[in-house]
Amino acid sequence: MGFRIGLFLPLCPDAAARGAPFVFMGPRRTITLFFCAAFAGSVVLGMAPNAYVAVVGRALIGLGVAMLFVPSLNVPAEWFRVKEFAMMTGILMAMGGIGSYSAAARC
Repeated sequence: MGFRIGLFLPLCPDAAARGAPFVFMGPRRTITLFFCAAFAGSVVLGMAPNAYVAVVGRALIGLGVAMLFVPSLNVPAEWFRVKEFAMMTGILMAMGGIGSYSAAARC
């Protein structure tokens, strides 16, 4: 039981921090803002002259992408019927997985 609690305790403050921009700004603005943060992190990481700047870029990417998931799930919840929501969520998750694999692939 202690192991399970140890997995979920770090997520509690993080979940509140991720939900606040979504509640106050709405999904469209939240997705736009944090996608721009992830993009800026990608640029910083790609142009990093040393490891310290690369870590900052990686942190921006992580912050931006972590904040995108919940608002991205809200969009299909509002646009599609209940029967279609599972399929749209699966497509969203598949697109994220394909993006992860393609980012990790070596040319």
